[in-house]
Amino acid sequence: SDPGNPAISNTLRALYQSSHDLNVATPSLPAFIPSATTLVAAGEAFPPSEEDQEFMKQLTSGAQTAASSNFWSSIVAGPLSEESSDEFTDIGLWLGSGNFQAGEETAVLASLGLHEWIQRDGARVGLTSNQTVPYYIPVKFLEPRSTDDTGTFLKAYRSLKGSHCFCVSPGGGPAIACFLIGEVHGQWCGLVSIAATSD
Repeated sequence: SDPGNPAISNTLRALYQSSHDLNVATPSLPAFIPSATTLVAAGEAFPPSEEDQEFMKQLTSGAQTAASSNFWSSIVAGPLSEESSDEFTDIGLWLGSGNFQAGEETAVLASLGLHEWIQRDGARVGLTSNQTVPYYIPVKFLEPRSTDDTGTFLKAYRSLKGSHCFCVSPGGGPAIACFLIGEVHGQWCGLVSIAATSD
């Protein structure tokens, strides 16, 4: 995907509510790998290998293509978003090793420097831990006869073990952050995007 894509910048800005340059690693915020459209968790001692970066490229570009084929801007936000534009998109997440399985959503947020999303009054973490695929991804994406538009995403998605998803709604704002998390090659990774609702 195109690192100059404004939807990528918009998604990062919405997540971090700041102009911090994620291309410069800091102890408390993740670094961004433009070539893989992927955020690498803060303090991750083992950044993704070349093989893992290639997997993340397939996951993110596959998600973006699959979303576009369904007239969405994001596969993880899907129809949760009332934005019909391409304002936001799917961004990869590389969490590395750790305790990020279902039920550890706050650990995911902490590793990405997103504590503020759950520290405001009225903040909600909507768990969908019993689902191995976000309820807003059409079932047709899971069928063997997937099209070229969905095939790359499906192949990468099926490589994820222990996949789960959740959404975070901060108090006092219309944006919802949507996550898909899973494990590949013994490391945790996934996707994030923004659903902007009118509420």
